[in-house]
Amino acid sequence: MLKPSEVVGRNVRAGRALRDLSQEQLAEVMVRLGHDWKTKTVGAVENATRRVDVDELYGLALALGRSIPELLEISDSEGVWLGTGRLEINPRWANRWAQGTLRLWAHGYDEENDAWIIRPEEIEP
Repeated sequence: MLKPSEVVGRNVRAGRALRDLSQEQLAEVMVRLGHDWKTKTVGAVENATRRVDVDELYGLALALGRSIPELLEISDSEGVWLGTGRLEINPRWANRWAQGTLRLWAHGYDEENDAWIIRPEEIEP
C-alpha cells in the first residue's frame, strides 16, 4: 500500500520522464507558474518526503501535460493507504475515486477486525 504522497511522487517522476524534463527544468516551470520550487523540491516530492498542496498539484499537471487524475492514478497492483489509522483502499476504487466516478466514505470502524468499513457510491454522469 502506498501513501497518497508516494502515488503523486511516482507519477511526477514518470510524467517528468515522459516530457524528458530534468528536476531543474521542472522546478523552473513551477517557479514561472508562481510556486517557490527548487530542484531539491522536485526530488523531495518524487521521494514523498514533501507533500504537494492543491495549488501545486494544478501547477504540476500543467507543467507535465498530465491531468490531475493521472497524477493521482494508482497502478492496478497497489492500493492506497490513508491517514494514521488502518484505512486501505483497493486500487480500482482508489482510481475511480481520484477520477471522480466513485464516491468513497468511511462508514464506520470495525473494532473486531481493527479496520475501517469503506462504502462506495456510484456517481451518475
